[in-house]
Amino acid sequence: MSEEEAEALIAEASEQFHRYLQQGDLDSAYYICEEYFGLEPDYVTQLM
Repeated sequence: MSEEEAEALIAEASEQFHRYLQQGDLDSAYYICEEYFGLEPDYVTQLM
């Protein structure tokens, strides 16, 4: 994965994270890092 592709994926995940919050879907927002990157939920603070 190129740096540009990685940055685009991070931006997409961040946008989806904020969409989940706006929709009140806190569970999906909490697990966004697992959904996009296969990481534990505690990485979610990096997207905030």
